[in-house]
Amino acid sequence: MPARSSPMVGACSVASATRGPSLRMCRPTSRPAPATAIAYRAPEWTGTFGLENRFNPPAFGAGGQIVSAIDLQYVGSRAADIRNSFDLKSYTTINARLGWQRNDLSIYAYGRNLRDKRPEKAGTEVAGVQALSLGRGRTVGVGLTAQF
Repeated sequence: MPARSSPMVGACSVASATRGPSLRMCRPTSRPAPATAIAYRAPEWTGTFGLENRFNPPAFGAGGQIVSAIDLQYVGSRAADIRNSFDLKSYTTINARLGWQRNDLSIYAYGRNLRDKRPEKAGTEVAGVQALSLGRGRTVGVGLTAQF
């Protein structure tokens, strides 16, 4: 019997942020902030895209479904801190998951941040020294989930 596939499911979102002049109260007097959302740690552009597919494999007696998913996230550059000391770099992450699921049991393998780029998540500047908090590098693993 051929494998039956359920429809592929996808989602996409894009956001653009700008600020109005009413938010100038947070501007430092030592360095003027730019007239965009970057002035308040919000990236001007962010976006996500994801796909998931489920299909019934040929009968091997185990039943269940094969589940695959991939998602991509983009975060634009933004100010590291409220003083706009420096900008954090934009980044893109790719995550994937492949597994088998039946009723309340699933077994899967996953990979997060598959490009292994450590994104700049937060930062600050103190006495002329810049400090960064970096996101995790590539993470891969396997999992088992049982619901009861």
